[in-house]
Amino acid sequence: AASAKVDLVRRTALVDASLRGFGLEGISQPLARLAGGALNCSLHGEFPFEQPSGRLLVVTQEGGRGVVEVDGDSGRVDLERPKVWSVRGNVARSGRDFGGRLDYRVESVSRFGQEIAGPEVPLEGRLEGFADLRVAHGQVPRLDGQVTSMSLEVEGETAELVEPARYTVE
Repeated sequence: AASAKVDLVRRTALVDASLRGFGLEGISQPLARLAGGALNCSLHGEFPFEQPSGRLLVVTQEGGRGVVEVDGDSGRVDLERPKVWSVRGNVARSGRDFGGRLDYRVESVSRFGQEIAGPEVPLEGRLEGFADLRVAHGQVPRLDGQVTSMSLEVEGETAELVEPARYTVE
């Protein structure tokens, strides 16, 4: 369901929309498992034509929840699947580019791995870190990040990250 009000004289728009039971399985089975089932979403936006903005609230059947807020110059994400994973961060425009930091945490490596791969993953643990996102005009998006802490347990043995591990994804 959706509704919109447009004021052509003042050049503003008001949008309210909702989506119930949107399954992600047709897009990606691992994404559907990570999200925690079908999505229930509501979108609210009230903005001038020149600077679209809005707030998307998301809830899934298995407890996933969060919010994504955007305007013409920035965005904020705060999403989580309690006891499995979370991601929070902000991005902002700088000229024609966007960039910002996302902080993430995996509370259960076993459940996270199982939801991505399907079969049970025979290890437990947690990890956390951050990723600096850069989307530059005409270039491939880039993530520069660090896993800042990690603890894994397999068959009663524990391994800990001794120092942050850097990575880059392009």
